[in-house]
Amino acid sequence: MVFTMDRFKRVKMPMLDPEKRKNNFQEVVLGYSKEDAISEAKRCLGCNVCRQGCPAGLKIADYIKAIAEEDFERAISIVLEDMPLPSSCGRICTRNCESFCVLGKKGDAVAIRWLKRAAADYTDYAKRPDDYVSIDDTLANKSVCIIGAGPAGLSAAYFLALRGANVVVYEQFPHAGGMLRVGIPRYRLPVDALEKDINMIKSLGVEIRLNTRVGTDIGFDELKKSHDAIFIAIGYHSPKMMGIDGEDCDGVWHAIPFLREFNLGREIDVGNVAAVVGGGNTAMDVARTCIRLGAKTYVLYRRREEDMPADVEEIEEAKEEGVEIWTQTLPTKCLARDGRVYAVEYVKTKMVDVGEKRPKPVPIEDVKYTLEITTMVEAIGQRADYSFLPDYVLKDITITRGDQIEVSDAMMTGHRGVFAGGDIVNKKWDMVSAVADGKRAAEGIISYLMEK
Repeated sequence: MVFTMDRFKRVKMPMLDPEKRKNNFQEVVLGYSKEDAISEAKRCLGCNVCRQGCPAGLKIADYIKAIAEEDFERAISIVLEDMPLPSSCGRICTRNCESFCVLGKKGDAVAIRWLKRAAADYTDYAKRPDDYVSIDDTLANKSVCIIGAGPAGLSAAYFLALRGANVVVYEQFPHAGGMLRVGIPRYRLPVDALEKDINMIKSLGVEIRLNTRVGTDIGFDELKKSHDAIFIAIGYHSPKMMGIDGEDCDGVWHAIPFLREFNLGREIDVGNVAAVVGGGNTAMDVARTCIRLGAKTYVLYRRREEDMPADVEEIEEAKEEGVEIWTQTLPTKCLARDGRVYAVEYVKTKMVDVGEKRPKPVPIEDVKYTLEITTMVEAIGQRADYSFLPDYVLKDITITRGDQIEVSDAMMTGHRGVFAGGDIVNKKWDMVSAVADGKRAAEGIISYLMEK
């Protein structure tokens, strides 16, 4: 087979200009037109090697072939077999599948994520999902409780609803979506795109009870009595701080509550200069939010730029918007005046070879520096809050040192009838892996209920 150079070059995605986008929260990636989506889809070789990189096992080559044949309706039907959040996933998926694309070895990988978005953007699946998916009443007399309306919880709800189960989702926040709603900035995932997915799931009969915190507003015991199975998908919403002196003063945030409060409508004054500590996508989300709030923004990261876990495109887009990334920089103290942070003290690091593992950052203690700031946000990690679980459940469940729950292949915990998934189980901590966990948990719950 002979390839032209055009086959190795991706169709360009329209993007909002950096000078315009840094002053607002409009969506940055504008999406393909139908024509561009069809042209990009025609680049695909149909080999399906990319599927190896998809945690949710999407039939990638099949839905791309449908787009290439100008059949967006068939494309979204194929996507919905494995992915109940196509509009959201088509925007923020970590797209590991693209690293498997054969074309990417000599040119640009096929834009798999953006083609999934096109299938979602150009179809009306949310209003009439039964036109696209098969529904039966296998579990018509069964009730399942899901704790958490994030991607794992919504995914499980979807696949259980397709089998006729009565599904009730309990969500502590005023909106469904979990981190997709309270942790991802709107310029990456607009509310209407996420709501399209959520409305589709609700249209299948799934009930989502908002502002309902399990353990406070309703007890776990009550849930066990009123449901045949429980799926825990609470995510990581509790901050993990650095533990440096002065970080308890005003103006110092953790990324999770910072993004959550802002996304839920609170006005946050970051002042003129913001420092963001960390090198992942969450750090980039915070930094780009601070830029839009009018602050000169620095990202302080203890390792090298090539070590940053954030997506390369997130780093590049942050730089385009004016974010400065200071590598091999380790904060050691927050300096406060009248109870509010005014500077961060830091040292530089050197990278030390430790054998097969990646080099270790070692502080250079000889010289300390200061950066005057008005806000600092730590984006170094988070953990789960299991305080809602009764002792009799906790004694049956194994929680690892990494604050994760051990589950069986069917996603069941050590307590019979209680399942778990998403960030509190897998170590990938991304949306598509959470969706995959939700689907696998639904399959495990279906088997459990059929045998019960």
